[in-house]
Amino acid sequence: MTSAPAEEVLHRIESGVSWITLNRPHAMNAVTWDQRERVIGLLAEAGADPGVRAVVVPPPARASARARICAVPPPHRASASPATSPA
Repeated sequence: MTSAPAEEVLHRIESGVSWITLNRPHAMNAVTWDQRERVIGLLAEAGADPGVRAVVVPPPARASARARICAVPPPHRASASPATSPA
């Protein structure tokens, strides 16, 4: 899979805040798979950076209700049985 062109996902870090902005106004900011991968990568980078205190993904001005980032849910984990206390 190719990566999203840099101009389609804008990113900056400012005062400890990572700003991720989708930039496809011609498509009402519909998210491509490449953009999704780029955003996931930027979120991972922000999570690993101790200087980043928050991440903001602002809604697009024109199509805020239509812009969504499709995240794949984590794999289901079987719930562990509760630990028993010694008698």
